[in-house]
Amino acid sequence: MTIICSDKKSALRAIIIFLICGIIIYLSFTSPLIDEAAETAGNLAKASLLMTMPDNGSKVLSDKLSEFDARREASQVLASLPASDDYEVGPKEETVSSETQSTSSQTASSETASSAPAEPPEGYGTVTERFYSSSSANLKWENVYVSRKIDVSIDIAEEIATKPDITILKNGKPQVLIMHTHTTESYLAEDNGTFKIGASSRSTDENLNMIAVGNEIADKLNAAGIVTLHDKTMHDYPSYNGAYERSEVTVKSYLEQYPSIEVVLDIHRDAISTSDTKKIKPTVTINGKKAAQVMIINGCEYGSITDYPNWRENLRFGLRVQQAFETMYPGLARPLMFDDRKYNQQLTNGSILIEMGSDSNTLEEAKYSGQLVGDALVSVLEGLIPQ
Repeated sequence: MTIICSDKKSALRAIIIFLICGIIIYLSFTSPLIDEAAETAGNLAKASLLMTMPDNGSKVLSDKLSEFDARREASQVLASLPASDDYEVGPKEETVSSETQSTSSQTASSETASSAPAEPPEGYGTVTERFYSSSSANLKWENVYVSRKIDVSIDIAEEIATKPDITILKNGKPQVLIMHTHTTESYLAEDNGTFKIGASSRSTDENLNMIAVGNEIADKLNAAGIVTLHDKTMHDYPSYNGAYERSEVTVKSYLEQYPSIEVVLDIHRDAISTSDTKKIKPTVTINGKKAAQVMIINGCEYGSITDYPNWRENLRFGLRVQQAFETMYPGLARPLMFDDRKYNQQLTNGSILIEMGSDSNTLEEAKYSGQLVGDALVSVLEGLIPQ
């Protein structure tokens, strides 16, 4: 831009003021803390500069400065927008880890990072608590919420009203099998708002992985007189790939040895992250204590998923469990996920997969949720005892 002035003194003053104005505008982009000062000083500088210029030069500079102001305002608005709440939950099949960052329509209704330090130590990321509400569900009936991922029509009221083909007996014989396809999935040790970047979220220690959570569920069922077996085979160790094939062999072996088993629970935990340095822990407070939010996954014979003719029986069971979660412990469960998946659920009419929190929940939160899940399952299964 060319600046035309009547004498050298005016020209020098105009150049100096123009440089000051440019510096202020630059700082207003890079330091939000001086925005107010920048705005005041910038207006004075612009006014002084424009007074030294002819009409045409004033108009050009005024237009440019207005453009800068608009860009600065737009950048501030963008910076204030919240991060997306969309994440994917769980693996599509065993070849896709549940710890892969991706997207889903599970939406959080509230969030807190109060336990996290303002700046985590070097080598650590932040953990944010979120409560996942029913807002992401696209199918709702009373207090039952479903996130349907496929174009398959289901009537929640009708499915719940129809008894699943499951008969539970308190006759001393095994009725339930708890197992873990991804047995070594584990949790954080502490609730301090941080996690060590790159640290493994798996463990072969039965006191730290999914076996510890499964024990809580099994204890509740057995205490109620519903005989429950808990398989502790580590199907994902030493190799993660092929875990579902190995767990299928395990389940078939139990069903052959104990034909009285009616229900198979595959207990996992999820993994939710927005980046390599930010993780999400689905959390709810129940009876004054933090619990890891849980999620049921029911599959369906659809698209590439075949040989799963009894998916509706499993769905009926899953919906009853979902209803019990919400009735007994509101907020414990995220919406039930209904998708074109299989997860060996074709093996019985009472097979469901349950995600117990995420890898950024603590073990204690997940174990507490295991107790709550156990209570709800007792309620559902006792309703399936012949009268």
